[in-house]
Amino acid sequence: LKNIPDPPVCLFVKGKWEYLSYNLFAVVGTRKMTSYGKQVTERFVSEISKHFVIVSGMAYGVDTIAHSSALRLNRPTIAVLGCGVDVVYPKSNKMLYEQIIDNGCVVSEYLPWESPKKFTFVERNRIISGLSVGVLVTEAGVESGALITAKYAIEQGRDVFAVPGDIFRTTSQGTNYLIKSGAFVATEPSDILEYYGFKDHRKIVELTDDEAQIFGAIESEVTIEEMSEKLNVPISQVMLILTTLELKGLVYRTERNTYARAR
Repeated sequence: LKNIPDPPVCLFVKGKWEYLSYNLFAVVGTRKMTSYGKQVTERFVSEISKHFVIVSGMAYGVDTIAHSSALRLNRPTIAVLGCGVDVVYPKSNKMLYEQIIDNGCVVSEYLPWESPKKFTFVERNRIISGLSVGVLVTEAGVESGALITAKYAIEQGRDVFAVPGDIFRTTSQGTNYLIKSGAFVATEPSDILEYYGFKDHRKIVELTDDEAQIFGAIESEVTIEEMSEKLNVPISQVMLILTTLELKGLVYRTERNTYARAR
């Protein structure tokens, strides 16, 4: 993220911030979602979220469905907000906001109490794309903010995918335009997953709260004793959790008898 044009000075995070270290993929689209857009978003997220943490903007429409589809399958998701992390917008998404914090995290470059403004939603779009390896636009008109996210993605060297739609529907004119402009056509989730070939992409692994605490605290090579002292957790418990994380493929033991994150 720090290498994109105009990177954020800092990020405020609320929730399980360790998911930011996973491989992320953005799913965005129109606020004026049709039943077609809903079905498409649910279908793609159900498969993509097996291998990537889904990133979106928690707006009405496609964003909301992208987050809720991942959560319904007990998979983490990340919301990049156009306001501070302590502000719920739209207010009707309060329950979704709380679920995202419990199972993923919300992220913002704005002060925690800052209210949304029209320009902040445009600005945050560069973070949605910047955090992600690629962006999928499932349904969007030509004036949708999702096209701004796609534009940022191209500038940042990220992959852009779009789902084609009815040429007579205004809500599909944006995605069809992206395809005409060079975006990858996605008619099946496998179009995206096969493109990446799963190389170097960590499959999502469910973590308990204790496992997440230990995993999140491993910033570099660390000994069991150092981890125990740092977190005030008994050595025996640290050993047990590290062994579990090792079996899940998230950490490994070095020749120096220290532990580090698997890359």
